[in-house]
Amino acid sequence: MSLLGCRLSPGIVFLLRLLLLLLVALAFGSSSLAQNSRGSVRGTVFDASGARVRTAQISLTMPSTSQTRRVALNERGDFRVDDLTPGNYIVLAQAKGFGDVSLSFPVLVNFVQQLSIILKPQPVEESVNVRGVPVSVTSQPIDSATAIHQSVVTDYDLQSLPLAHRSFANIAYLTPGTEPVEPSDPTKARITAVSFGGSSGLNVQNTVDGGDNTDDYIGGFLQNFSADAIQEFAVQTAQEEAETGQTVGGSVVISTKHGSNDWHGGAAFYERASALTARYPLDNPSPDSKQPFSRQNYVGTLGGPIKTDKVWFFSSFEYVHEDASISYSPTSLTEFNALASLAADGLIPGVPSISVPNNVPVPFRDFLGTARLDLAQSPHSQWFLRGALDNYTTENDLVQQATLASTGATSGSKYFNVALNNVYSFSPTWLGSFTADFGALHHTEARNQDYG
Repeated sequence: MSLLGCRLSPGIVFLLRLLLLLLVALAFGSSSLAQNSRGSVRGTVFDASGARVRTAQISLTMPSTSQTRRVALNERGDFRVDDLTPGNYIVLAQAKGFGDVSLSFPVLVNFVQQLSIILKPQPVEESVNVRGVPVSVTSQPIDSATAIHQSVVTDYDLQSLPLAHRSFANIAYLTPGTEPVEPSDPTKARITAVSFGGSSGLNVQNTVDGGDNTDDYIGGFLQNFSADAIQEFAVQTAQEEAETGQTVGGSVVISTKHGSNDWHGGAAFYERASALTARYPLDNPSPDSKQPFSRQNYVGTLGGPIKTDKVWFFSSFEYVHEDASISYSPTSLTEFNALASLAADGLIPGVPSISVPNNVPVPFRDFLGTARLDLAQSPHSQWFLRGALDNYTTENDLVQQATLASTGATSGSKYFNVALNNVYSFSPTWLGSFTADFGALHHTEARNQDYG
């Protein structure tokens, strides 16, 4: 490398790169408070007698993308690799005089995987699959490498467990000490909050791919993501890390899906009708017909290589078509009919008539889109760029049991978020990472009428 015609030594080049990384970290200082949306692995290499092998060479490979990271052992024969994209990996241990040993294991978001590798004399070669059964939030081991109380919801959970309202947050309730809380902000339709220890859920911090997804004004989650766009997420309930310094409550750390060398995708359709909805006897008693309701979810995903072993993409799209309704109780109908009689008799100035329906339709339309691009710039540098959109509209919003449809409004919100991340390996023992994210919200409200 040269600068103004002068050739720089490798040591100076290393210092310049380190200085550049520090400047970037300072420029995006707010991102440094974000939680780690990646995973880690640490382990120790032994021989058959239990003695530590300090001369072993360790490499980790993600089979789906062929990306490889090499790491050096310390003087105790231990190793640790951080900032790994969640997914399945293979670790290969090699040492002179010993047979090669490879282990297959999963890397979970915000979780440190512990490995013990035993080398045997040549020519014995051994391959061990640590992941005998799918990793699930219902059966995962305790992370003994940290004091953090957390549970990790994996892709297996998101695909196999039922999701009410197709909201990923509903699985978070499998974590001890959590419960659902309805959002108190009208701009957050269908975004269920997570309560920790009986809290309001507004003091919970949420990050997606290392970028902040927390509402700085009212608290709680900001933007919704399709469950099919999420690789996995961690739910921390106590003893959070120092990087979780923006909240006194719990935290939810999300990592989105990424592409691989194999083309993959899927399509799904979900249907729910009023016949599957329970009747609420106070507001909708028999023999009145059950209040109208229907919801359809259309989901599609596609991912694969743009250039094998170099560039990958993944995209996810979900459209929600919901026709809900609010049924008035007999008490509310009696009061509304009395009000309509007063209007018909001309006793309400400026209001000649009032329509009193048995129920009020509440149509809801939502589009969720996510696209991610991953780049292996070199064996030392990996990038990803992810964009996400949440665009929804609700008619007759804010209408409640004791109010007429004229008091409602048509509301709409457009959320947009972009995250950029780079992980650079300076050496087997030096690693740098930074994340920059940008988010925007445009919300509109249009009242149905000025009276009612």
